[in-house]
Amino acid sequence: HHLDGDWVAGFQEFKREASEAAFGADFRQLLADARFMVSGLMPCDDPCAVEDFVQVLCDLMAEYRPAQLDERGLAEALMLRVERREDVFTEAQAMRVAHAYEQSVECALLEQAF
Repeated sequence: HHLDGDWVAGFQEFKREASEAAFGADFRQLLADARFMVSGLMPCDDPCAVEDFVQVLCDLMAEYRPAQLDERGLAEALMLRVERREDVFTEAQAMRVAHAYEQSVECALLEQAF
């Protein structure tokens, strides 16, 4: 079953509302939901929507807290799921998500060093 309707906008709205919550976004939930959505994508899904979703995933990689190991683990699992979905994501899209993840981890390591 593939995702119906404007699922990218729906996820972006969910993400926006989460970031406005009193204690900030629950990135564990956002990362887990994004991974679930990646699993649900089908090769027949709109390539433009998939491209928009890749940007949302990259934004998510830039926003979560990589110093939180549980969040980092979920971000890594999300990146690996994108890499395995060669039927949906182009190599360039998968590389963008992987790069965003790697940058997040580098930032965390730099912050720990100081």
